[in-house]
Amino acid sequence: MRLNNQSICLPAPQRPTRGGLGGLALLVLLAGTAPATEPGTKASFVSGGKEVRVERFEPDKKGKYPAVVLLYGVDGLHTANEAIFRGGARTVANRGFVVLLVHYHDRTAASLKDPRALLKHFQEGLRNPEANGKEQQALRKTFDAWTEAVRDAVAHARALPSVDGDRVALVGFSLGGFLAATVAAEPQQRIGAVVTMFGGIPGHTGARLEHFPHALIVGGDKDDIVPVKESYYLIGLLRAKKLPCADPEIYKGISHGWTKDGKPDPWTALDAQQKIVKFLVKHLGRTDGK
Repeated sequence: MRLNNQSICLPAPQRPTRGGLGGLALLVLLAGTAPATEPGTKASFVSGGKEVRVERFEPDKKGKYPAVVLLYGVDGLHTANEAIFRGGARTVANRGFVVLLVHYHDRTAASLKDPRALLKHFQEGLRNPEANGKEQQALRKTFDAWTEAVRDAVAHARALPSVDGDRVALVGFSLGGFLAATVAAEPQQRIGAVVTMFGGIPGHTGARLEHFPHALIVGGDKDDIVPVKESYYLIGLLRAKKLPCADPEIYKGISHGWTKDGKPDPWTALDAQQKIVKFLVKHLGRTDGK
């Protein structure tokens, strides 16, 4: 989905804006067998003069570990999905990573206190991508601010005593995938690996793409929220420019958040989980503090 040459994703209009994206299937993917409801260690960093909250999940043993910056979708973190993302963060941390779940919405005034208004703005942008009215300018400004918050999250991660600053990955779901791809494309960020789940890359970023880290692109060919063409657009760019990309995982019959025919598909979600963790371990390396 594109907004003034910038790809954006949003919840489907017919779905509750505070509802979970993917339900049980996504829970299986991200939470695994880890405790799924406990928040990580609370911290924050400053971005654009705003305090941005972050939850940190670490391995049990002390040491220097690779870091994973985890970015949720446009609906933020709420009661319907907090177990999914926190459980996922804990699962990855248990494999030898410091995982930061970043509340990037804190950076902007477009907070989730009024999710219906935020959804409406995205919907209008999709219906009329060439519009340059006040709302569309504000939307682009919001995306840019979120992108800067992700950059600052990466800097925050590198400053942690438990993090090996030379090994940082970005993992984003839906809108978070677009943000992850945007920052990963910037060579000065020195991102070691990136995973986009049901996401893509903004069009203006893709048009000038010259750098990208090892990438794993996961999606479904029946996605009715972020069309699968967004994943294929990124895959095609990486191949055309001979940039590193793992074999993409575009699952047949799968909709946004690992659902199939309107029902959760936990087996596909589990397969994706295994491949994502394997990808992170391969390209960032598991150290277990050694």
